[in-house]
Amino acid sequence: MNSVSFEIKRFAHSIGQNWYYVVLVPKARFPVFQWKETKDIADQAFDWICKRHNIDLFTKEVMPDHVHLLVILPTKIFYSEAIPNTERRKFFLHS
Repeated sequence: MNSVSFEIKRFAHSIGQNWYYVVLVPKARFPVFQWKETKDIADQAFDWICKRHNIDLFTKEVMPDHVHLLVILPTKIFYSEAIPNTERRKFFLHS
């Protein structure tokens, strides 16, 4: 998970890093992740989603009622596309 490089990345028309700090909160801050089984499923789900979409996951902290993510998005993915995709996919893994 923490194998992300801190070096400046060079792209076709830009240079830099696309770091995003994301906090995902369930409806009414219900403590969904208070149980170990649910927390483990969430851990696996975020790792799988980030790997599948080439999102560099620097750190992840699953709290009882929310999740903190520090990610680097590829230039091909916009923030507005990546985060709703992450929220939608984590619930499909339970089915």
